[in-house]
Amino acid sequence: MTPPFAVHPTSHYERLSVKLQKSNRDFEATERSAVAILSANPYNRSRSHKIKKLEAVPRGEAQYRLSLGR
Repeated sequence: MTPPFAVHPTSHYERLSVKLQKSNRDFEATERSAVAILSANPYNRSRSHKIKKLEAVPRGEAQYRLSLGR
């Protein structure tokens, strides 16, 4: 078993997260699920999640996209 990876949200994401929590009551659970998925398998080698590596993005700036619904 590999150790979990660290998931670090950007300050931009944190600002958006606060707004989304106010308008969507399920957002917090979805966010926890996303962090659990990304910390366990950020490279999606098992191809079990909708994770894509973003192109032309500076290192450390939202390098991956995870689709979990709306």
